Amino acid sequence: MQFIPHVLVLIAACVVASVAIHAQAPLPIRCADLSFEDEVVASGGQFGDGSDGALPLLADAGLNTVRLRLWHTPEPGRDDLADVLAAAARAEARGLDVLLALHYSDSWADPGKQTKPSAWAGLSPELLADSVYAYTRAVLTALRDQGTPPRYVQLGNEITVGMLWDTGRVGGAFDTPTQWAQLARLLAEGRAAVRDALDDDVTVVLHIDRGADLAGATWFFDRLRPLFDDFDVIGLSYYPWWHGDLDAFTATLDGLAERYGRPLFIAETGYPWSLGFFDDTNNLVGLPDQVLPGFPATPAGQADFLAAVTNTVAAVPDGLGVCYWAPDWIAAPRLGSAWENVALFDDEGQLLPAASVLGGTAVASEPPAPPARPLRLTVYPNPTVDVVTLDLDGPSGCGTVDVVDLLGRTQRVGEPLCSGTPLRLRLGDEHAGMVALRVRVGAQQRTRTLVVTPR
Repeated sequence: MQFIPHVLVLIAACVVASVAIHAQAPLPIRCADLSFEDEVVASGGQFGDGSDGALPLLADAGLNTVRLRLWHTPEPGRDDLADVLAAAARAEARGLDVLLALHYSDSWADPGKQTKPSAWAGLSPELLADSVYAYTRAVLTALRDQGTPPRYVQLGNEITVGMLWDTGRVGGAFDTPTQWAQLARLLAEGRAAVRDALDDDVTVVLHIDRGADLAGATWFFDRLRPLFDDFDVIGLSYYPWWHGDLDAFTATLDGLAERYGRPLFIAETGYPWSLGFFDDTNNLVGLPDQVLPGFPATPAGQADFLAAVTNTVAAVPDGLGVCYWAPDWIAAPRLGSAWENVALFDDEGQLLPAASVLGGTAVASEPPAPPARPLRLTVYPNPTVDVVTLDLDGPSGCGTVDVVDLLGRTQRVGEPLCSGTPLRLRLGDEHAGMVALRVRVGAQQRTRTLVVTPR
């Protein structure tokens, strides 16, 4: 997950308090990424009655794992080793497992950017690999010596297009044997450090962002596994407004389980309980077309979405669990939030019903009837250098495609697209980075993110 401030215009919506839950038995991993919790509390934010942070409330709802991100040399007070050690100690005190997400960067690492730590910027591939090993082992040793060794270690964050750019970059112009070999070497050094610092009980996760893109996920793992296969779990991000609908999500999990026979884990997900905003920071999710049909942006809709995700994971062979990203990132007096309406706490800091769905403690009821067949959009290849194909499936008819940057500015307008007739769209260097492809057909609208690598 990445944080991009001032992204979307917000639209206020009413909040519906009633909720119908339809979850199955608890998953083995019931997880929340609580990397914001210390910042929110230090900035005056309150959870529940204000006597403690978010962690105890989520643990009481059934969560058993805390995900913590680690940056190499961040700005003071932002996700450094001291923060992780303190958070791991809080988790241990509650009897919770820790999932350590190593970003190998000084700030956010995601498909749009995988910047090396400034301390490693000029290193050769050999020295960079040595640094990955030494750093990873030192971090894990510090956690072990504190008595809080992580149960799970994630090597890199959303590494669909590699990590530690450009040495470990893949995809587009970097889709070469040399680049894949360099990425594999970096991951192998990280894996070796995990083995040397901790016992064999630790689980190693490789995390990409293709939660509803089977073609993109198999592209990555088919190329990587002949060079590096020493990991335990496939981790995916799934945000429906970026990645696709629940049908595509289900197809991706089913396809990966059949193809690789490896445990699957949703390392990041989230869904809005409102389209409103409660501070002066623009939200990442705030438009009606970012909400799935049948899952309104209400507390009930958020809970129903989490039930659908957890039930899908539970139905997959070796489906391990789900981790909710930033349920603790609420607006605070001295800290804005671009995720306040997607958190698992409402605007007064009270726990929302979706937390109990995620924790497996919700009371089951009959699921709602499925919504009408939605509009589905497939985008490939993703990432791309210059040409991308859009394939529309759904109610017959034609519509248009707009190319929009992540600040919401339209870069290209009105390319025609019809159901059943793929469209090849050529993009220039001005689109390099991450863009959104927004398709409108009648009253329906779908948006997909696309990574465009420079030539």
